[in-house]
Amino acid sequence: MDVETAKQIFSAGQYLEQDGKIEEAIACYQQATKLHPEHYQYHYKLGTILRQQSKLELAIQSFLQAIVVNSNHSWSYHALGEVFETRQNFSTAIEYYNRAIELNANFSWSHYNLGRIFHRQNKIGAAKNCYQKAIELDDSFDWSHYFLAETLALEQDSKIAINHYQKAVELNPNLHEAYYQLGKYEQDRGNLHQAAKYYSRAIENNQQNYYYYYYLGITLIQLAKFEQAIDCCESAIALQPNNLQAYFYLGQALINIGNNALTNYRCQAKDCSQIFRVNLEIGLAQAWQQRKNFSKSIKCCQNAMKIDPKAEIPFKILQYIPLKKEDLEQIIVFYQQIGKSSQTCPLLWGNLGDNLTKQSRIEDAIDCYRTSSYENNINKNPNLAKLNWQQNKQLAPDFIIIGATKCGTTSLFSYLNQHPKILSPHRKEINFFNHNFDLGIPWYLSQFPAIADFPEFITGEASPFYIYNEQVMDRIKQLFPNIKLIAMLRNPIERTISEYYHAANHGIEKRSLAELIEIETEQLATMSRREAMETFGYLKNSIYIEKISKWIDTFPQKNILIIQSESFFEDTASIMKEVFQFLNLPYQESDRLIPCNVGTYPTVSKEIRQKLKEFFIPYNQELEEYLDRKFNWR
Repeated sequence: MDVETAKQIFSAGQYLEQDGKIEEAIACYQQATKLHPEHYQYHYKLGTILRQQSKLELAIQSFLQAIVVNSNHSWSYHALGEVFETRQNFSTAIEYYNRAIELNANFSWSHYNLGRIFHRQNKIGAAKNCYQKAIELDDSFDWSHYFLAETLALEQDSKIAINHYQKAVELNPNLHEAYYQLGKYEQDRGNLHQAAKYYSRAIENNQQNYYYYYYLGITLIQLAKFEQAIDCCESAIALQPNNLQAYFYLGQALINIGNNALTNYRCQAKDCSQIFRVNLEIGLAQAWQQRKNFSKSIKCCQNAMKIDPKAEIPFKILQYIPLKKEDLEQIIVFYQQIGKSSQTCPLLWGNLGDNLTKQSRIEDAIDCYRTSSYENNINKNPNLAKLNWQQNKQLAPDFIIIGATKCGTTSLFSYLNQHPKILSPHRKEINFFNHNFDLGIPWYLSQFPAIADFPEFITGEASPFYIYNEQVMDRIKQLFPNIKLIAMLRNPIERTISEYYHAANHGIEKRSLAELIEIETEQLATMSRREAMETFGYLKNSIYIEKISKWIDTFPQKNILIIQSESFFEDTASIMKEVFQFLNLPYQESDRLIPCNVGTYPTVSKEIRQKLKEFFIPYNQELEEYLDRKFNWR
């Protein structure tokens, strides 16, 4: 009797579910399982509807009960995998998906879901195998092709990746993500017209994605279609008003159209928000800077400062613009005028100090740096103004991030300065020990807040070129033998590529990466290693053993922390705990751990990567043996 009643109640639950009466349906399914607990399908169905209602704990219990009744029910194992995946308990989800596959190897969705977890965990080979199996079982699922293409792209197998992106859009013409990736590939290969078509298709299917407009704008600039590029940049800016990259390309497009168009655009922009007007001038400043028209870049920065004297970015741009003698005097006067206002950016005083330093007005510069440090840090923490600040900093900084370049030092420095006990200097890269040593210790110490001499605070700098310079090492050892040093080491293949394209994108490097590989390989083959390493090289800067060993031999090992960049970005919170412990500070959680200064560059061929891999293998092995530590760089 109970069996038949259970069947009727279960059927009633199905009808109620179809009518959208979910709670009543759940009650029926629960009653059915009580009347006939040996029917595993009842438990499975109850678990399914509970999961849809986000009642995950109850859903888990139902699926487990279904398995108790029928241990070979693959659907329950698959469902448990999905529930634990939702809860981000990936190790348990993997176990259940694998069990589901053991029982039913022909269900493509289990392979696909397993692939997605491996993908999130950056286990690219395992993810690729799962996607391939899913496609073998069901070739009609667009997302399997899309994510297989993603893994192939990460393995630099671009030709096959493109085939799967194309298959994905054949199956689903609305899959805007695939059009976007196809656009990136075509753009990297120089097929700009085709790239523009793909980006446009992506926008047709999703008009709310910043990057689709952004990359279409770049492509249109490369095609000299500047009016259309302006429209794209404006659309990107409308979606992300504070993302400066779109303003940079907007500036490029406006400059290419000509002075009259630029003047008219500025006039029209007077009715726009302050954020837009400031960022427009910043974008133009960066665009002129790239063209090495520094006078116009300076003028744009000053325009931005007039609109908003508290905006930091214009001051940061001016820190890296070479100034002619006449520009130097003019900008000092400009800074002094703005400095009379009570509402200004603390960076003004640091920049003014830099410019006075260039005029050898060292005492005046020192006064500016002290003001900058004070204003910058009380802006961060107004309570610091209540403390008794001494005039001069007397003690050494507590730490220096010594490098290496393109390894994440900007992000690390930014995260450190979010800690309430860490007080920031005037600027990240002081470069005292390599470029400014003749200016003297008082000049250097004035860059840091004097209040950092109090035992409850610490301060430090990050000059990532220090690691390459033995003279820097000797100078630091002589002056501050007990200072704490932090080094960041990134996969040398990625670091080399990043540094090369940073130089190439700024017009500094004209040679190809392939040429440089041949040149540096030849140097290291024909010269002594020490002699070869005395000259600059993109590859040589990634031979860490040659640099880090000297620092470790010179300073106490307890005073040096080596961070692997990949670990830093994959598990930032854990690495920051390690860094704070190294600096004897309590851990400070932050929700602003956003990577800084992230570079972009074209896809590098498998052949180039293979050459770099072969080049670095012996040096990486030597480093791992010296440090007794595995980096597992691939």
